Amino acid sequence: KMLGLDGVAGITFNDASAQGTSALSAGRVPVAKMPVGAVLQVQSMIMTTTTSYSGTTPADTGLSITITPTFATSKFFLIFNTSVGGTTAVTSVGFNFVRNGTNIGQGTAATNSGTQNFSGMCGIFNTSHNAAMCMQYLDSPATSSAITYKVQWATQNGYTFYLNRGYASFNVDANPYSSGYTTNLTVMEIAA
Repeated sequence: KMLGLDGVAGITFNDASAQGTSALSAGRVPVAKMPVGAVLQVQSMIMTTTTSYSGTTPADTGLSITITPTFATSKFFLIFNTSVGGTTAVTSVGFNFVRNGTNIGQGTAATNSGTQNFSGMCGIFNTSHNAAMCMQYLDSPATSSAITYKVQWATQNGYTFYLNRGYASFNVDANPYSSGYTTNLTVMEIAA
């Protein structure tokens, strides 16, 4: 038997309501009773291939996840990781989180001096090395309709950048800094 906080058989939830163990579904707490901060669902996409881009206008990286909220009040925690290489030293590439075609989690013109705002940016300082990039953002879309999250990227000056490898595809033994890597996007629905 499961005992609630009051010692009675059953479960006492965070909202102080109590249920007998018969309220469990397949031995689990019903989603509607999950506490604030609980992870309701997780989706992830991993990219193992190499792709390149040299545009200054944001374009899709190929990472895209469509997820339907359990509740309209849910929040979504986005995590993006990648490794990039560039054709020119001392330049940068920016990345954006995009929700249903709208940029989210970006800086504003008041906080930077660039002509574009990004969710995150990384710089390349040596063409034979990769630069690691990680972005996180907690989104509050306030909808129960399906949401498509994407990651887009754009270059600083039109130089070519590569996801998952350095500028030159060197032999790993000769230059371990230009090895192949993976890029991933994870979306977690969080009870709010």
